[in-house]
Amino acid sequence: MSEPAAWQELEDVFSGLSQLARTDITPEDFYAKLLEESVRALSAAGAAVWLRGTGGAWRPAAQIAWPTAVIRRSDESRRAHESLLTEAALRGTLLTVGPQSANHNEITGNPTEHALLLAPVQAPIDDTPAQPSGASLRIHDAAAGTTVAIIEFLVRSDASPTAYRGYEQYLTAVCELAADHHTFSDLRRLRREDDYRARLLELGRLAHRQLELTETAYTVVNEGRRVLTCDRLSVLVDRGRGCRLLATSGVGRVERRSGVARRLEQVAELVRRTDEPAFYADGQCDGLPPVAEALEQHAEESHARQIAALPLRRPNVDTDEASRRSRLRQRQSQPLIVLIAEQFNAEQGAVDRDRLMEVGEVVTTAMYNALEVSRQPLRWLFHPLGRAVRQVTDSISRALLIATILAGLIAALVFLPADFNIEAPGTLQPAVRRDVFAPRGGLVDEVLVKHGADVTAGQPLVRLRDPSLELELKRVRGELDTAQRQIDAVRATRTNRAVRDANPTDAYRLSAEERELDQRLSNLRRELELLDHEREELVVESPIAGRVLTWDLGHRLVARPVERGEVLLTVADLAADWQLELDVPDDRIGHVMAAQPEIQTDLPVKFRLSSDDREQHSGHISEVCMTASVNQDQNKTTKPTVLVKVALDSLKPRDKSEDDLRPGVSARAQIDCGRRPLGYVWLHDIWDAAIGWLRY
Repeated sequence: MSEPAAWQELEDVFSGLSQLARTDITPEDFYAKLLEESVRALSAAGAAVWLRGTGGAWRPAAQIAWPTAVIRRSDESRRAHESLLTEAALRGTLLTVGPQSANHNEITGNPTEHALLLAPVQAPIDDTPAQPSGASLRIHDAAAGTTVAIIEFLVRSDASPTAYRGYEQYLTAVCELAADHHTFSDLRRLRREDDYRARLLELGRLAHRQLELTETAYTVVNEGRRVLTCDRLSVLVDRGRGCRLLATSGVGRVERRSGVARRLEQVAELVRRTDEPAFYADGQCDGLPPVAEALEQHAEESHARQIAALPLRRPNVDTDEASRRSRLRQRQSQPLIVLIAEQFNAEQGAVDRDRLMEVGEVVTTAMYNALEVSRQPLRWLFHPLGRAVRQVTDSISRALLIATILAGLIAALVFLPADFNIEAPGTLQPAVRRDVFAPRGGLVDEVLVKHGADVTAGQPLVRLRDPSLELELKRVRGELDTAQRQIDAVRATRTNRAVRDANPTDAYRLSAEERELDQRLSNLRRELELLDHEREELVVESPIAGRVLTWDLGHRLVARPVERGEVLLTVADLAADWQLELDVPDDRIGHVMAAQPEIQTDLPVKFRLSSDDREQHSGHISEVCMTASVNQDQNKTTKPTVLVKVALDSLKPRDKSEDDLRPGVSARAQIDCGRRPLGYVWLHDIWDAAIGWLRY
């Protein structure tokens, strides 16, 4: 291979290892890839990587063609090799050991035929626990604190010095990449740890936010599941007759009648009684036989791969002292709450025991506080009272200030007088206003006036037509003509001498017939006079002088059949006085009637017209209707009201033009009912309702 190609290959190796060092993989996988590339690049006979394990011992992480049988064929050779590893870790620099060479104890450290290169990997983060004594402590301070791994290569012993320098340079660069891998791994671990601590703090804050037992339990299981990254987390509480499933993550309501729920309750009761945590994983359990059997049965039914049950002990309980108490006292000191975490897919992770215990420590106080509150009698009453007492105790000055303000407010409501007004809607109407009625039934033949026309008293307004009246007139006239001809014939017969002399009886008969016809003719004439009078009444006249107020008379009345007494139109005298007609609700009229004897004058009224709400007008009550009527308001609801007429003081026709004063303009009025205490003015509806409730 040419030199440029060799350099290009080394650059590719370092580039790939640099990218691999930044990925989230295990040290074993990283070093396996590193040895694979390095052995090929250096043409080494073998290579191995040793990681610092718990207690300071070195453990193999990756090996390629490593002569383990030669280097560790006996305890002495194994100790000699470990001595080399420790020396390389203490020196912190590259160490070269020749073939078949011995250390300072005359023990062969490299029994192979190749040269042994040891390169320590140093990282700035110390994640190895301290050792208890002497040399081990010194090794930990110098090596474990900085040296996290050692890379060994077996190379040709007859290589030139230039080749050895190349080996050293390559191993130095590789150790830097390995140190980067450990640094990035530690950073990722610290970030995960920081995220875990943040979620744990958030869990504690949310769990202590409230004192409702069920809500607190659901907060614990849902937020605790995020902290533990398990599939399901459940809270079970002792209710006096055994543990009961209170909350399960991921569901809004637990179904306690299911088989899984009953198995969980059995497991929780056994764990609570033993007061020891129990862990189950793939058929193995570290709990007592009853607990292990219950966990296995639950795992078979729920198909859980891992189960962890943790009893939550009462805070600040001295177990040594509790063990010396009576059985009742021991029963009360037993944990009442159990946390159970479950994992169904082992590939997504395992239930971390340490984290489960930390979660238990965080939520224990919150759960027991909520449990104590839920067991208090009349807690719905004592809880707000206790909170009020605490607030008063903590800030007595603020409580006194609030009490003073409340006392002043109550005194103002009771003793401070205010105007008591009753509001009512109304309409502005002329005082002289007449409805024009139909004198008899018929059809409207002609409308003689229009909307807004000024009329005089007795002026025709509407002409009616009654077909039955016309038919009756024709009948009477016909009968009248017939009777007249008949009487003329009788009189002509009586004047005939021959007839008068021939038979006296016929003369008497004709005389009686004439008198009968005269009487009938008289009756028909009187009937005709009455019918003519009724026909004259079909022309409806105005009862007063004024203006026609009814809108669109022609369209509403022409050819329309009407009945006797039906309102045809309305005429009002706009030049006369005006009045305000108020519809006072029947449950308010009592205040108005009660205020009249107290004031001893007509009650004053203030109102504003909807057509000009900028100006306020005044008046006084002139008349109160003695009966109530049921009307519909704007919301189409029926409500009894009492009509109250108000004579105007400030609003007169001379003050306004005719266009401004329009009959039927709506208004909002306030009736002055004197002065009452401010509290009654503001809260009289509530007061009246309370009095009515107490009376009835």
